[in-house]
Amino acid sequence: MSKKPRIEFRPQQSKKLQEFSTQRYIGMGAVLGVYLGWQFRPQREPSLYLAIFISVLISLLILVLPTIRDILALAFPRLKTDTGPFLDRLKQMPINLVQYFLIMLFFEGRHLVLDWGGRGAVIAVGAIAGAIFGYWFKVRRERFGF
Repeated sequence: MSKKPRIEFRPQQSKKLQEFSTQRYIGMGAVLGVYLGWQFRPQREPSLYLAIFISVLISLLILVLPTIRDILALAFPRLKTDTGPFLDRLKQMPINLVQYFLIMLFFEGRHLVLDWGGRGAVIAVGAIAGAIFGYWFKVRRERFGF
């Protein structure tokens, strides 16, 4: 029986795959932004306090849930995952807070954009914001691994 030829690593392919992956993150962010702009129907007044509260809550959950999973993994080894040290997640928390605050600020800002430019402006701003957030998530995933 003959062995299969070993596939050699080619940096050009890797670069193309990275570019495709970046385009996919940007494209998916833009599509989600268009969808969220298209489906937007204001039900209440915009609230900066709500944006702050939700972004703090999400950041705390990102910090605490992997810690709870690590504690449970002591009793149930199947739950063990590589979530990284707690201090690394704690150092990452201000970046999480800013990122999710900007996303929530976009959601609350749709009210103002709708008043200013109508549904078309909400869709356009949603596409632009979605593409920016998609790129930001891609860079963050490459740099920090999550």
